Formats: sequence, C-alpha cells, structure tokens
Amino acid sequence: MPNVFTDQIELFCRGISQREKVCVSVHPHNDRGCGVAAAEMAQLAGADRVEGCLFVNGERTGNVDLVTLALSLYTHGISPKVNLSNLNEVVAMAEECTKIAVHPRAPYAGKYVFCTFTGTHQDAIRKGYNKLKESERLGATRAPKWKMP
Repeated sequence: MPNVFTDQIELFCRGISQREKVCVSVHPHNDRGCGVAAAEMAQLAGADRVEGCLFVNGERTGNVDLVTLALSLYTHGISPKVNLSNLNEVVAMAEECTKIAVHPRAPYAGKYVFCTFTGTHQDAIRKGYNKLKESERLGATRAPKWKMP
C-alpha cells in the first residue's frame, strides 16, 4: 500500500548516514493502481527522484505514469520541470514510438478527458426505481433485495 511504501522511504531517508550525498530514487509499479499515489507520497517522505514511464507503459501492469505524476504536481503548484504544454504531441509521439495507444480514459491525456457521458448514473438509478415500483405494483411475493438502487 502507498502508505507502507512511504513509511519505508521515510525510515530509509532518516536512517541513512550522509543523506545529502545520496539520491533516493523510487520506481513504483502500478500493479494495484497506486503508482502515482505511491510516487507522490514517496516524494513527501524524502525521495529525490521518481523513475517510471509515459502513460503507464512497462512490464506487468505498468510503471508509474510520469505524465500523470507531473501534471498532478503542477496542480499542487509544484513544478516537476517537465514541459507538457503540448500534451497532444506527447501522446502522439508516445503512441508512435511504442505502438501502444494511450487509454481513452487516461488522466489528463486520454481522449475522454474532456468528454462526458451525461446522465448515465442518474439513468441507471431511474431505471432501478422504475423496476422496484413495477415489482411492488405486480405484488411481488418476495421482499425486494434492496430499497434503493
């Protein structure tokens, strides 16, 4: 878990002698979807550098996404000193070089970032309520499994 990883980084950074002479570098993977969280927390705990990939590419389920990490840092007023001002060019270059499409729901860079599928949640809830009313109207012999969809 990211908090356990953070504790390990902090313990290491506090315990190492001559800390100022050491670059603590972390390489979180995204196996549990926590790569960015682990990297952000490791930096708060004292890590100096994060190693990763663009758009989560890498072995298994991928390394920490450096694009998401960098843009997340920018939203907190921290400059990672990376120019992502033309993110569409970065996406195109990464897709061309890796022959792997950036997932359409990828944070900041996916095609669906500025798209909304309005009302899907509300529609499902409405349909659930209608189904509940229908079963009540038909006098269902069993109690419903739920009261609210």
